[in-house]
Amino acid sequence: MTSLPLPTEDRISAWDSDHHGRLALLTRSEYARYLRRLAADHDLLVVTSFELRRFLTNPSWSASTKNFALRAIRSFCRWCVLVDLRSDDPSEKIPMAKVVVPDVRVADDSIRDALIEACCSLRDQAFVATLFGAGCRRGEIVALTLADVDLNAATLRIPKSKNGRPRPAPLTPHAVKHLRRWLLERRRMDTGADALWLTQRGTALTSAGAKMTLRRVSERAGVTFSSHDARRAYAVNWLRMGGSETSLMAIAGWSSISMVQRYTRMNSQELAIDEARRLFGTT
Repeated sequence: MTSLPLPTEDRISAWDSDHHGRLALLTRSEYARYLRRLAADHDLLVVTSFELRRFLTNPSWSASTKNFALRAIRSFCRWCVLVDLRSDDPSEKIPMAKVVVPDVRVADDSIRDALIEACCSLRDQAFVATLFGAGCRRGEIVALTLADVDLNAATLRIPKSKNGRPRPAPLTPHAVKHLRRWLLERRRMDTGADALWLTQRGTALTSAGAKMTLRRVSERAGVTFSSHDARRAYAVNWLRMGGSETSLMAIAGWSSISMVQRYTRMNSQELAIDEARRLFGTT
């Protein structure tokens, strides 16, 4: 086995450079954070399987966190073997922790309609309708500018997804209708701002402001709701109407099919029945 006289940080930087383009920037950054935690107590080039198992038994970590840390270690160890920094991979036989997946909520059209009814402004109605009608994350919708909206094409342009890449987001007719109403109202405000969503003072709506607005609207509507409930609803409706998982991944900004499965897990049997009806021509 050959070894390079590189400090730990340089080894992590070299690993990061080799994985540019294969792992999302945020994933590489989080992986590196766990590698540094491991390196604080162990030399990454000689750490053993026993030491890794002990590191991963951190009592404050959930099973998901332990699995994320293990994936980071596996990625680094495999790279070390590939570039001859190690002759073995001590993480290879360490099993993933069993994760109990909690039930997730999927908001239906009745929840959407109740929320819109509880809104006190055209802006809030349009914001809720866009959450349900674009399948985007709340932060992505908050960050929209006027230039990102094309109602003639019924699409939004998300300049930067969670994976760092831009993407289009098709809008439902219901969302387009409410966005048209809000844009007419917004035009009367004439503040010169680029932000799509404005406060009564004419300033851009912040993420915190949007979160507070949704909480108040939910309370008035008497429903339990988070913005991700609407995102899941978009995914379920997409598949129910015959949309492909590949296209859903592209418009939702997901890089893995596992995200589709996570978001639609609660409705998998219902989706299967809908698909069977389409295939067999039954009603």
